[in-house]
Amino acid sequence: KDSTVKFHVLLTSYELITIDQAVLGSIEWACLVVDEAHRLKNNQSKFFRILNNYPLQHKLLLTGTPLQNNLEELFHLLNFLTPVRFNNLEGFLEEFADIAKEDQIKKLHDMLGPHMLRRLKADVFKHMPSKTELIVRVELSPMQKKYYKFILTRNFDALNTRGGGNQVSLLNVVMDLKKCCNHPYLFPTAAM
Repeated sequence: KDSTVKFHVLLTSYELITIDQAVLGSIEWACLVVDEAHRLKNNQSKFFRILNNYPLQHKLLLTGTPLQNNLEELFHLLNFLTPVRFNNLEGFLEEFADIAKEDQIKKLHDMLGPHMLRRLKADVFKHMPSKTELIVRVELSPMQKKYYKFILTRNFDALNTRGGGNQVSLLNVVMDLKKCCNHPYLFPTAAM
């Protein structure tokens, strides 16, 4: 189709794939690599449908958890990779209905073998150097101090409940404090 592209590799975001689908969909892609492939776990999602329409010779999915929640999500990942082989969700779910049985697990592993490179933590950690940590203490800027104090005083009641506070509101306070430490401009009013 379009032979005017002047690049060999394109790194882009999920949002731009959606926004620029007309341009990107007109290119004959040699290979598509999708990081965080769990975003393809539903064949009804807009992202799945857009990528499924791209002309692709090869597809590679990267995910830390291919079987994150259920077999249906795994099926959709496999369906994206090889739609001819994995085209019957009901049959797939029926075939692995009793996944707790050891023979079913082995059958699933054997079927996934050609489609999945599985790395276990034990294998990866053998080759990783031990973790080193360097802590550099940095003062908060005057603006950060102001926002940090404001966050604490605004949430005084939630913080002063002696263990009986709402866990969600405490987590929100912690997240706001982290944002303040990263950069106060993460708050919309700070940049004004």
